[in-house]
Amino acid sequence: MSRNGKIYINYGGYDSRYDASIKGADENDLMILGGLFLLANSDGEVDITRAGELLSIDRAEIAASVKYWKGAGVLASARTAAASKNDKEENTAHKGGVITHSGVEEYSNEELAAVIEHRVGTAFIDEAQKAMGKMFNKNEVGKLIGIVDQLGFEEEAVLAILSYCVRIGKKSISYAEKIAVSFHDEDISSAAQVHAQIDFLERRNTSIEKIRGLFGFGGRALSPTEKKLFAAWTEEYGFDFDVVEKAYNITVDAIHDPAPKYTDKILKNWHEKGLRNVEEIDTYIAEEKQNAEQKARSGVKVGVKNNYAEEWLEQLLDKKF
Repeated sequence: MSRNGKIYINYGGYDSRYDASIKGADENDLMILGGLFLLANSDGEVDITRAGELLSIDRAEIAASVKYWKGAGVLASARTAAASKNDKEENTAHKGGVITHSGVEEYSNEELAAVIEHRVGTAFIDEAQKAMGKMFNKNEVGKLIGIVDQLGFEEEAVLAILSYCVRIGKKSISYAEKIAVSFHDEDISSAAQVHAQIDFLERRNTSIEKIRGLFGFGGRALSPTEKKLFAAWTEEYGFDFDVVEKAYNITVDAIHDPAPKYTDKILKNWHEKGLRNVEEIDTYIAEEKQNAEQKARSGVKVGVKNNYAEEWLEQLLDKKF
């Protein structure tokens, strides 16, 4: 990603060397590239942050895709398109052979054969093909080997990434490479670390899908605000779905509208009080209700309403949530 948040379209014209990159791109790469072309100004400049907001695509996903297309020479940093094209031509002339991008450097045929023979071995490639359920072409083999040889991943860790890609319907080495790069940036490369991270991602994704259904969003894309809220609930607060569901039910009972921002106020309050699960939350609510009833019996005016959830939420809002 460019340091100033800008990227530039290379308007130097179509180059036959783009063919391999287009064939190796997945659906997200092509969609993001199309969006960047549409959002570019007359000089080919695109604001990446703004593009992410308008396209409702995760910043990490855009960063990985931009890196891929920069490697292909379609996008450039603040340098001119001509300079980018010259760099691309020099790199291709120096390396030759297999073209790979985004995360791992490309290998020449001789380099790739040497790495397979002395570093990785064909058994790993066979296992990877079984995991993905397909035979790899030379470009894909180069990407796969690069994850181990250049990024330092254990072979078992790479196989775990491939299996995860298959489970989420992304049977693409390019997508697996993006995941590997993102893990590498977080210093995750061992098999144990990768398994733990994938377990976290799968639990988070399952919770988010359930939350989408709870709020009735269907198949539409989440807005940036909704993504931020859902990420806070599942990652920052660390709540399981049943906690979110309880906050949702309190929200609907209180204001008769499934408003994520109001649900967030409830969840944020629980998080700040150190409540972690439904059992602790139920105990907290019961104690709060009991305290209110005791104050009422002692003559202290507390403004008790028929609907406890409504009273409780209003008290939260009165505390400037």
